[in-house]
Amino acid sequence: MKAIEFKTTIHNNTVTIPPEYSTEWEGQNVRVIVLEDSNIDTLLETTISLFEQNKISLGKASEILGINQIKLQKILSERGICVHYDVAEFQEDLEHLKEKGYL
Repeated sequence: MKAIEFKTTIHNNTVTIPPEYSTEWEGQNVRVIVLEDSNIDTLLETTISLFEQNKISLGKASEILGINQIKLQKILSERGICVHYDVAEFQEDLEHLKEKGYL
């Protein structure tokens, strides 16, 4: 599953995808979640819900929330939510660490 996050304004009931993503997503069936930008609690709850449903990874959830994975793991732990971590997520984390220059 691929996911992107971007900020936009809805005009005439239309969500416009930024040009840097439009070619990649053209013609694809997608699921859209609209969050009011000023409501961080809604963002947190929605992101955690998507994580619990295995729709997004821990890394993607922390990226959406703008917090590091350790902080997100603490939030999940406080709510009694288990962190699912498979080989694909491990490989994703390795790539992320390489991109950041840590490996």
